[in-house]
Amino acid sequence: MCVPWPGGVLRLYTEKQFAALATQVRGTLAPDEDQAALDVTLFSAAERLEMDATGRIRIPRHQLDMVGLSGEVMVAGARDRLEVHDRATWKAQAKERWSSLPELVKRIEQRKTGGV
Repeated sequence: MCVPWPGGVLRLYTEKQFAALATQVRGTLAPDEDQAALDVTLFSAAERLEMDATGRIRIPRHQLDMVGLSGEVMVAGARDRLEVHDRATWKAQAKERWSSLPELVKRIEQRKTGGV
């Protein structure tokens, strides 16, 4: 499953993983406005991709255009998904990603423990 994401990224999930994540939020016939907007935006943009005989996928042009990917891309593993990024942007942001890693870990740990 290919899901366009803000920031020039395409997120790729296995169909099984996408379904598991999609069902974590309880459905209702009367979602609030935010949930309804999220659902229609996210699920209408998600698209099932087919693998060819060698295990490759072809990402549709409209998915690439939606997030602004037009040149060389790179694929990064991200736990339960793959992410497709612009190669030049990925390289340019590498030092910033690594230098901000300790602060990112700290914020995540604080949320887990209920800290500020």
